[in-house]
Formats: sequence, C-alpha cells, structure tokens
Amino acid sequence: MHFEGIKNEYYHFLFSTLDFRKNDDISDTKLDTLAKMCIEVINPIRYIIDIEGKIVDILLTKQTEDIVSELDSIKRFFSDQYSSDYIQKMKDIARNPKLIFQKFKHSLLSTFMFGIFYRTQLRSWTNSDVYYDFYPWIFNARPIRFEFQNTLLPKETLDDERVRIQQKGISSDHRSQEALRMANTEFNDEAEMTEGSIDCEHFAEYIFNRENWSLYKIEARFECFGHENTEREDFLLERI
Repeated sequence: MHFEGIKNEYYHFLFSTLDFRKNDDISDTKLDTLAKMCIEVINPIRYIIDIEGKIVDILLTKQTEDIVSELDSIKRFFSDQYSSDYIQKMKDIARNPKLIFQKFKHSLLSTFMFGIFYRTQLRSWTNSDVYYDFYPWIFNARPIRFEFQNTLLPKETLDDERVRIQQKGISSDHRSQEALRMANTEFNDEAEMTEGSIDCEHFAEYIFNRENWSLYKIEARFECFGHENTEREDFLLERI
C-alpha cells in the first residue's frame, strides 16, 4: 500500500498484491496460479478514501484495453474451458467500473484496511464500546456480521515502539453458512439468531508505530464451528 497524496480533499492510495498464501503456505495449484497472474495484470489498484476513512471509490490504474490484452495473453498457459471462463470474467470486471468497486470494496483486505475498527473510539482508555461490522471471511459468500470490541494492550517493555490493539468478534448474523453463499440473502437487522445461524469467531491484532500511528502489521484468524469440524482461516498483512 503506497500513499499517493491528497486530491480534492480525498486520500489516494495505490495497492498491489505481491503474493498469495493460505495459512502461511504459498499457493501453487493451477487455479491459484491463474488467479495470481490475473491479479498481477490489474495491479496496481487505486483506493480513494474520504476524511472519515471510508472508501469513496476503487479504480484500476491501467488502460482497460491494455488489461484486456494482457489477460488474453494468459490464455496460452491455460487451455481448459474453466480457465477461459475465469479470464473472461476478469475481463468483464475490468470493463465495468461498478463491478471493480463492488468486488474490491467487499474484499477481506479492504475491510481490514478501512473498516469501522479505525472509527471506533476506546472507552476508559483500554476498551471500546461494542460495535458491529461485516467481514468477508468465507470465499465466494456474503460478508458475515460480527459483534466486536477492541482492547488496547499495555506496553510489553518501557521502550516498546509498537501500539497493539486486539479486536475480538463473535458472529451476530442470523443467516446460515449456506444462506451466505446465496446471492439474494441480505442481512436483516430484525431477524433473530437460530440454531442454523452461522457460529464463528474473529480475532485480530493491529500493530501501529507509536510515534506516527502508521499501520505496521495486522494478524488475524477466523474460526467457523460446524457440527463435525472447525474451519479456520488466517490473515496476515505486514508492511515491507
């Protein structure tokens, strides 16, 4: 993430994805390789943020025709129909600014970088009030609504240069895991939780530089509890 500057009272950031990992392992499957090549084609992406830290717009920085041409060149490495369909889907997204905004705004990265976490004040210096936000932890599904609270951790040493804030959340979403994968299941604030509602937890630690409050690292995990097993996903974002 690179801060470009301020234009028309909005903050402009450039972001590029450097690699893909799942639970600290580099992804090397055919699908992951295809996805990585397509993402590298559309990098860098520009985030436009208002003074409150909310996402105003997300734009591609390359010319659309150049992106489409580069995506077409990937086809020579993947001859199957699924890859062809995936590349076509990426081309359709590149041609549609509204789709670009929707896809990237609701990504896990965008939520961690520009979520309500940053607009939540600490109460009594160490704990925040309870607040709610949506995190898209499950791939190809709607974001899950969580009930959150933040805690400011004490210094580990007197000369500790880092500020650590923990974010703990439990699911506060009436929808089931299956319903979250359906396109037409919007969250209803008046609906009650049931036995079928998704049961999951979110834990994250945000680390900032104590001198200028710049973000240094985010480390997070997600656990979803099923009848027979527990699914876990990890997230790590670190400044290079």
